[in-house]
Amino acid sequence: MTEDLGPVADDNCVEIFLRKPGSPRYWNFEFNFAGYLNASNRVTRPRATRLDAVQRAEVVRHPLDATALAASHKELDGFTHALLVVIPLSLLDIELHGIPTLLEGNLYSLSEKALHPYYLTWSPINEPTQGFHRPEHFGYLILQ
Repeated sequence: MTEDLGPVADDNCVEIFLRKPGSPRYWNFEFNFAGYLNASNRVTRPRATRLDAVQRAEVVRHPLDATALAASHKELDGFTHALLVVIPLSLLDIELHGIPTLLEGNLYSLSEKALHPYYLTWSPINEPTQGFHRPEHFGYLILQ
C-alpha cells in the first residue's frame, strides 16, 4: 500500500485503538511499515469518520530501517522494519494537565493478505475471530 486511507492492513501493519473511558467513540490508527496511514474516529466499525488530509498531516511518521538500528540497539536484533509515530493528543481532543490521563485501547500487529496471515494483540481478545474493533477488549493506558 503506497497511499493514505488505503487498506494498509493488507501489508504488515500496526494499529492502535484509543478512547476516553466511557466514551462511545474511539480512534483507530493503522500504519504499514512504509508509514502510510488509515485512520478514523468511530462508534462502530462500519460508522467511520476518516481523518482528512490536514489531520493526517499532523500525524508524524518516520519509517526506519531496523536492520541498521540493530547494530546499536540489541532489542531490535532480527527486526527488519521499524516505524516511529507521533499522534498529537489534540487529534484525540485530549489535554494533559500535569496529571496522569487514563485511556482505553489496544495495540495490534497484523497482515491480512500475507502468505501466512497473522494477528498479534497487546490486550487479549477472547473471541474465535479477531475482534479489533471491539472496545470491550481494550486495556488501560496511562499518559503522563
